[in-house]
Amino acid sequence: MSLYKYIIIIIASSIFSLTGLAQIKDGAQVEQYFKVPQKDGEFRAVEVKDVATGKTLFASIACTKVAPKDVVSPPSDGRYDHCLRLGDIKLGSDLPIVVAGIRKVFGDVQTAPSNEPLPVDHTQIAGLLDAANSAGKNLLSNPRNLGKSPDGITTWLYPTQPVIRISSNEFVGMRSYFVAFVDSGNSVKTFQLTGLKGETTDRLAFAGITLGASKELVMDTLGLPASVLDVPQIKGKQWNYSPFPFSIEFKDNVVYSIRVTTPTPESLRMGFTPLKSIPE
Repeated sequence: MSLYKYIIIIIASSIFSLTGLAQIKDGAQVEQYFKVPQKDGEFRAVEVKDVATGKTLFASIACTKVAPKDVVSPPSDGRYDHCLRLGDIKLGSDLPIVVAGIRKVFGDVQTAPSNEPLPVDHTQIAGLLDAANSAGKNLLSNPRNLGKSPDGITTWLYPTQPVIRISSNEFVGMRSYFVAFVDSGNSVKTFQLTGLKGETTDRLAFAGITLGASKELVMDTLGLPASVLDVPQIKGKQWNYSPFPFSIEFKDNVVYSIRVTTPTPESLRMGFTPLKSIPE
């Protein structure tokens, strides 16, 4: 059995337990079709067909996991933690591990908390990003603690390239930013990358998708979303892939924000039903 076929089997076993959209009989042979080649640790849209009848059983999203060749029985618990990552930064890691990952990608992050005021309204941040589009050095500033929610989630914001300062004491804007939502046990439960494409943000891909990627690439990689929402703050759209715990925002028809969160036990048991087309 080739390594490629072994990847297919693992994907199939995950899809069946995640969607519940088709009953696959024991011993049935299926073929799976991918527009974008699979890669370990990345989600892919997949169409599953019955070999005997040629009938399409369902379309879904699969998490690719390469198992050692000597593993006899691939896991089939329906979880896809392996693919919940931005680049090498894995969701569910402790905050220091995530910070180390950011430092690796963006350079030497100064990790001492800063009390410097930062506008956190989505509209204000979008305006800052637009203003910073063509100016400034590639520079990281101190992360900002944006506060703690009633349920104990602390939000940390890491400005990425570039941070613009028109004087030594005034914060002006940022090209992009990484946000980590951290629980009381110091585990990162949600993260988000937002802003404009840059050399460093290209290293924080989700399923091979980076900031600035086209809608066509997202469609080929993840397929149609479950819903589309307006995002007035950026005059854009959000593609939501619920019950899969990720969403992608578009501004000017390219990826502007990628958000990945921890799945709930309920979402792991829910079926994924994609739209038939993108609404105008």
